[in-house]
Amino acid sequence: MRTVALALTIAVLASLSPAYGDTFTVTSTADSGAGTLRQAILDANGSLGTDTIDFAIPEGECSAAGVCTIDLVTVPDLVTEAVFIDGTTQPRYGTAPANVCATETAPSYMRIEILGLPSFADYTFRIASASPSSVRGMALNRGYPVNLQSSGAHRVQCNHIGVSADGTAKVSTNWGVVVDGAANGAVIGVDGDGVDDLGERNIFSAGTGIYINGNDNNVVAGNFFGLGADGVTPLSASLAVYIRQGSSNNLVGTNEDEVSDDLERNVIGNCSTGVNLDSRTGSGDANLVVGNRFGLDVEGGMASNFTAIRLTDSGVDHEIRDNEIFWSSVGIKIEEASAMGTLSTGNCLVGNIDGVVHEGTADAWLEDNWWGSEDGPSGDGPGSGDSISVTGTGSVDLDPWLTTVPSHCTIFTDGFESGDTSAWSATAP
Repeated sequence: MRTVALALTIAVLASLSPAYGDTFTVTSTADSGAGTLRQAILDANGSLGTDTIDFAIPEGECSAAGVCTIDLVTVPDLVTEAVFIDGTTQPRYGTAPANVCATETAPSYMRIEILGLPSFADYTFRIASASPSSVRGMALNRGYPVNLQSSGAHRVQCNHIGVSADGTAKVSTNWGVVVDGAANGAVIGVDGDGVDDLGERNIFSAGTGIYINGNDNNVVAGNFFGLGADGVTPLSASLAVYIRQGSSNNLVGTNEDEVSDDLERNVIGNCSTGVNLDSRTGSGDANLVVGNRFGLDVEGGMASNFTAIRLTDSGVDHEIRDNEIFWSSVGIKIEEASAMGTLSTGNCLVGNIDGVVHEGTADAWLEDNWWGSEDGPSGDGPGSGDSISVTGTGSVDLDPWLTTVPSHCTIFTDGFESGDTSAWSATAP
């Protein structure tokens, strides 16, 4: 009886254990056939458990710089089973550096580049697995690189998206990562668990870097937008992060739990718009934009955006707080019935032509922010800091404002601290 009971216990435990899958290796840069990425996806779809797709493309199929390019002719199949697609496994050839993902001493450098198709919705990776899948360690360029279609806590980490494999040049790419369908709970960038967070950063220079379309509880953290892998080289982008259609409780930036908070900050420069919250046809609420850097590169140099943060929706209680917002034509633009929650504090708005432009109908909460002067903002209220322009019917609540620079805003720009207001021009260049 004990033997039977033990056997039953082992069987039950086995049924509760995670199912580990197989490893399929890409050994060719060809579009189809044995050893190709396309075939590896097909094989993974036919295998139960969480499979791995790794890379071992021969040196003869790669460049002298150690980059192996897969130029797709047709779109790969939908990913229907959990899979870890890991470009960091590709061997090092030629002049490629020792690292793939970023380290404390070296920027990221991809050994695998995948060129997608230019047609709309022809996504390179379409992830529809119910269990977590991961896309990691590749330069994903041209067309539409990643589409997360299912809820499964998916990960998109350590990639160059719309950026060359060496991280120095822009590559024409439409939408970088699209989160739609039933995709909730994804992490795009740093997960903030304190383990290899630096190496999880993505580099974006796509037309629209990340597009979240009616989805909730996703995290966008620790990425560079409009900047090269070194965090300084200007690459430009149209729109860094676009959240719309009733999307709620998405986090752009840090969770402020004191674990890897600095690494969770997105750095957004050289963009037409940094973050756009736009739920025109929905009621997206309580999205958070926290602790990000706009308009400056990682060294504090100028990387101007046209508009840092734009609210064009009917959502309420969005939290816009503890961000560094520098050198934009408009720091925060509020339109329609957009509303900022009472926790929208601690932002540093300095050197913008307009710190805030309020064209909407809802009341805007703008207390306890730093405007570049202890006397507060100019324009709608006293002071000599960034101006405020109110042209809509909604009011702005400014008083009290911060009279000293928050610690997270005392960074250097062109040799001056942001607290030294004499160093800042009244208008962005």
